[in-house]
Amino acid sequence: MSSITLPDIRPTTSKNSKTLNLRLNRVEGDLEIRVEVENNTVTDAWSAGTMYRGFENILRNRAALDSLVITPRICGICSTAHLLAAAKALDAISGVEVPANAIRMRNIALMAELLQSDIRQTFLMFTPDLINDIYSDKPGYEQAFSKYQPFKGSMAIEAVKYTKSILEIVAIIGGQWPHSSYMISRRTCIDRQ
Repeated sequence: MSSITLPDIRPTTSKNSKTLNLRLNRVEGDLEIRVEVENNTVTDAWSAGTMYRGFENILRNRAALDSLVITPRICGICSTAHLLAAAKALDAISGVEVPANAIRMRNIALMAELLQSDIRQTFLMFTPDLINDIYSDKPGYEQAFSKYQPFKGSMAIEAVKYTKSILEIVAIIGGQWPHSSYMISRRTCIDRQ
């Protein structure tokens, strides 16, 4: 497995300028964010996914329709987005015009999944950083801890409960969630006159 990296920019500091190199790898793969700050203002920023994951190789020498079953299984959080990418590729290859109702159903499922993803990313992935021990002497820490503690905090529990109900939309449209495989060209939904 190969890796893509940006040129090494070490954190530097001068009187009015500094460059920060942040390596993030909480969910899937690695992400690098570099931010240049001058006089407390961000003047430039870069981001790069630094790990080649090679999912494309899984589909080599497979039947085209296999992509509708395999690609949603790449991720348990955003399986609909991967399914839609595969379906759109098949739509383009086959030259079919996707019925308007099929597009609507795809979009509703995608929007529901996006909403749950944003909620989960915020309350399960990001907010735990707010209760890092380095903040334990700050005002509001104990309140934040009771809300954002992984798996136990009130907001973490609410996020999981709430997003389950959102995902019922995807399950109703796609037959299940995660890993639905319902987006088949010309068969997803029929336009009615």
